[in-house]
Amino acid sequence: MGDRIASLPADVRSLLRTGVAITNVAQCVEELVVNALDAGATCVAIRVDLPCFKIQVVDNGKGIRQDDLQREALASLRDITSILEINSRSQTSTHTFCKIFQQGRPLSISDSTVPRSSAGTTVTVHDLFYNLPVRKKCCNPALDLEKIRQKVESIALIKPSISLSLRNDVSGHVVLQTHKTNNILNTFTYLFGPGKSKSLTEVSGKEVDFAVEGYIGKKGVNKKDYQFIYINGRNVLKTKLHKVVNHQLSKSLILRRKLELSTNKFRGHIMNTSPTKTTDQHGIYVLNVTCPYKEYDITFEPAKTLVEFKNFELLQHCLEKL
Repeated sequence: MGDRIASLPADVRSLLRTGVAITNVAQCVEELVVNALDAGATCVAIRVDLPCFKIQVVDNGKGIRQDDLQREALASLRDITSILEINSRSQTSTHTFCKIFQQGRPLSISDSTVPRSSAGTTVTVHDLFYNLPVRKKCCNPALDLEKIRQKVESIALIKPSISLSLRNDVSGHVVLQTHKTNNILNTFTYLFGPGKSKSLTEVSGKEVDFAVEGYIGKKGVNKKDYQFIYINGRNVLKTKLHKVVNHQLSKSLILRRKLELSTNKFRGHIMNTSPTKTTDQHGIYVLNVTCPYKEYDITFEPAKTLVEFKNFELLQHCLEKL
């Protein structure tokens, strides 16, 4: 028999798990915003200083009590952040408490030096990816800011009753500011304009444990930027659900290839002066799939989402009937 396989140290296992869960800055922001919404926040402010790998998320949620703060770990972030700072005031307290993790290790809880005037939590990430130099080197502040903006837009769309803001602390510029609306359609109009939203039609469908609700546009556009699918309110990217919806739309009159002919009149005849060009038309849709969590398994990656369903054919049929 060869040597026994030794178990990896706990800190290494934790770092490996975190390295898979948080692969870029936008995912870090999304994780913090989702945590804020889970805490009942109706207003979330995101502030980023990307050259310094600093992210701050401020919310007006129910806050974290001192004894609960003792157990708060933010496991997905603490091991890839040089300093992780949590300042929180619970709804039942007048005090703001602070917990700090330094390179993954928790320090003692103390009274915050920046007391909050009301309940809520402020999480500040300092030097993200400090121990992942290759990943850190691959970051691009301009591209990362755009990816963060897109993430925040996708969250705002499915959570119309939430106010979200994104500020670039390097320039002081507010990149995105959304306001509470009554429904997804109003938020879509605010984000992308009435020109695109006026073609949206409300749709819904149900098959056993699966329900789908949302909007589909009656007109196509030349970009895929307006295709949003959510599973239980969580945005997913480039899944087979997108393929099903796009395939259905491609068979309808909503999407078709438009021939753009550039012609000149010569000796009384129409002649092509350039090769025929085709412009792909892409659908506009915002769809939320709700189902029991036991019905699917999901893995989030930077550019796509891997999702498998126990009974995909049932969900596919539901989408095809929209």
